[in-house]
Amino acid sequence: MATETMYATVALPYLKASYGSNLGHTRDSNEDNVLVIAWPDQAALLCVVADGMGGHNGGETASRIVTEVFRELISYPLPSTQVARYEMLMDQFGKADEAVRDRAALDTRLRGMGSTVVAAIVTPQECLHLYAGDCRLYHFREGKQLHVTADHSVIRLLLEMGQITPAEVDQHPMRSIVTSAIGGNSNNQLLVSPPLNSVTDMDTLEHTSKATLSDQQPFLQLEAGDVLIMCSDGLCGEIEQSELQRLVEQSSTEPHALVHSSIVAALQAGGQDNISVIVVCVADAGNPRFPE
Repeated sequence: MATETMYATVALPYLKASYGSNLGHTRDSNEDNVLVIAWPDQAALLCVVADGMGGHNGGETASRIVTEVFRELISYPLPSTQVARYEMLMDQFGKADEAVRDRAALDTRLRGMGSTVVAAIVTPQECLHLYAGDCRLYHFREGKQLHVTADHSVIRLLLEMGQITPAEVDQHPMRSIVTSAIGGNSNNQLLVSPPLNSVTDMDTLEHTSKATLSDQQPFLQLEAGDVLIMCSDGLCGEIEQSELQRLVEQSSTEPHALVHSSIVAALQAGGQDNISVIVVCVADAGNPRFPE
């Protein structure tokens, strides 16, 4: 049975983020870890959702190590260029992968542990995001979805190749198999998307609502009123994107309410996994402070 959801909120003058995590209906432990923290100068928010794999001890340990490694970023000034910020965030994926593998090597009970992850550096003007696995980031504007990350998963590959239909996804035996993760067994490969070479002329950058790797852009341009949702597959694996869009339309200015309604919807849909959600809302420049 689902335990009480743990919530927290972090607010900057032009950004407000809330996050929550719930055990779900069937899990004995929460293998998700969530990080939302501001740079000391309040220049940006660092947001991370990590979904651990490898059983009770392994999953919890792996996702915790991942968030601890990413937390180190706020000890350094935020770089002024996009390339430098991208490289800064990308480097943490490699460091987290090494840290998880080093820890697993010290304890046979943790062997093979790993974590999927989505990480973002968010300013009022843009969101830089990178991910490995099937944790997702959604971008909404005026209630409409502009962007969603493309899962690193066997199911996505089968769908793109036309070997299965969307109707077959829920019952497919390979539904939960990812093709990229931090840590994992010795055969696992870490693929982090989107690549830097997908950055184009930022003045003409177009968002995409199609979840295909070739369309992914690491930098998303933000406007007042935009909403970002980052989540583990305990959310996106339970509710349809159309349902998530409906929830955004209902609570697009209050992140805590949207976190709560999203988790409730996932629990009502089955709650078969841990559910973790971050919501970031962008304020209007003329009215930067959010209502308390």
